[in-house]
Amino acid sequence: LVVNLRSRCTTGHTSHVMEDDDEIDAILSGADDRDAAEEEELAVAARSIPGLSLFPAFLTPQEQHALLSDVLHEWSFDSDGSNQAMVFGSSLPGWAKALSSKIQDATNDDSSGTGTGFDQLIANCYEAHEGIAQHVDLAQFKDGIAGVSLASPCVMVFSPCGDCDCGKAGGQREAGAFQHIDACPSLSREVPVLLRPGSLYYLRGDARWKWAHRIDQQQPVQSFNGREIRREWRLSITMRRMVAVDQRPCRGNDKVR
Repeated sequence: LVVNLRSRCTTGHTSHVMEDDDEIDAILSGADDRDAAEEEELAVAARSIPGLSLFPAFLTPQEQHALLSDVLHEWSFDSDGSNQAMVFGSSLPGWAKALSSKIQDATNDDSSGTGTGFDQLIANCYEAHEGIAQHVDLAQFKDGIAGVSLASPCVMVFSPCGDCDCGKAGGQREAGAFQHIDACPSLSREVPVLLRPGSLYYLRGDARWKWAHRIDQQQPVQSFNGREIRREWRLSITMRRMVAVDQRPCRGNDKVR
């Protein structure tokens, strides 16, 4: 199943078709300026969140170019429509299957236990002022969630929610947990994580089930350990594994996140 197929991409505030590699090169140019101090800061952040793995240089600039080109030629994100495309199961395109294999190799993890890799992909397009609400991914997805960032850096903020009803042991969370997550007293603790273009984050165990994550909205300029992080147009790819229908908890009216 493929949802929200489009042929346009929004950059800045103008919707247009990406017709050549020069435009993609322009998006990627200057997007990656990490240094040794930043690498250590990311390592400290990862150590403070059990189950979080960070791969700051997961994709080379050439691989970023190829992946961004593949995504934008397959789908699109129009300023007058959805900023999200979803694919399930056998509809995963070849480049997505290759990305799935690369993620499994990097994380050394097959949480599905079948060796079949990921079977759900979401691609999201974000303007500089856009973000994502604080949430824990739905229990219809298995342990082991991967996120790849392209085109622009941003800061994702993690907060623990494992000591309240927001996170259930073993990932069996109750339907409706998302409505209450902003009221969780544990969320006052925050761990910022910088996501550079070409980076991969991977959530398993506590990081997947007991920590909420968000990207603040209305903040085109963010801060990471005292450094200014300027956000531009950004593309994210999230890959997950579906739980078998007969094994899923009741989801109520929860939105897919």
